[in-house]
Amino acid sequence: EDGQAVLDWERIAIRTVYADQTPATPIPVGVPTLAFTALAMYRAAQRSAHLGNTFGSAAVARLVWRLPARCPMVYCWTIDGGGPCLTQFVFDTRHPVRYRFPTHTNDLIMDRADGAASEAFFVILEPGEAPPVHVHDDAEQVFFVLEGEATMSVGREGDETVDLRAGDFVRTPPGTPHAVRCTGPSRFVYLSIDCFTAGPPAAEPTWDSHVRAMCAEHGWDFDAVRQGPIESDVLVGQSAAAGSGRSSGGVV
Repeated sequence: EDGQAVLDWERIAIRTVYADQTPATPIPVGVPTLAFTALAMYRAAQRSAHLGNTFGSAAVARLVWRLPARCPMVYCWTIDGGGPCLTQFVFDTRHPVRYRFPTHTNDLIMDRADGAASEAFFVILEPGEAPPVHVHDDAEQVFFVLEGEATMSVGREGDETVDLRAGDFVRTPPGTPHAVRCTGPSRFVYLSIDCFTAGPPAAEPTWDSHVRAMCAEHGWDFDAVRQGPIESDVLVGQSAAAGSGRSSGGVV
């Protein structure tokens, strides 16, 4: 509408982030191959789209820096002024955000807003607990069982049941009603990953927006459900076993 021929991938310049650098330190020659490749693509796109040297090589180059971070990441900046967005590669499972529902607990590790097509969380069920039968129409859910014993029912009426235990890897295809109930004497814990077949849903682009919708559907209080960051003990046993050379609960 404004007469500018701008392709989506033209609008991004990539900044490589390294842990040992301070802000606004120029990248030395030979290190940021990815960043310079992105800039070269952007400038080539400018020429091919006849945009002229709107930003100029100096202005575009100023978008590329090395910034402090815990681990290598990619830092992007939308050229049209949309602001920065940080692509995170590593997520801390030791400090997830807890959501305590009346029927189960979700400890969020990676929000759907931080991924192109996925989200990840621990699910914790105390003995006898089970979330309501539910279906993911827009996602394939896979999960790895870390602790305990449970039964998964498949179908609206629980037409099929499957016993689960530590070490099992489970897949629920899109559109499959299911529920998991903890049947053992101790808690049942699994690492769950939702894989969105067409990207995160536009109506619920964040985990919080999804939880708000769940709370509205079931009459739960969102503020009571969202308990905030916690120090997780989910992987403590596995870490100790790995350090001693032993497996724990069938998990290697």
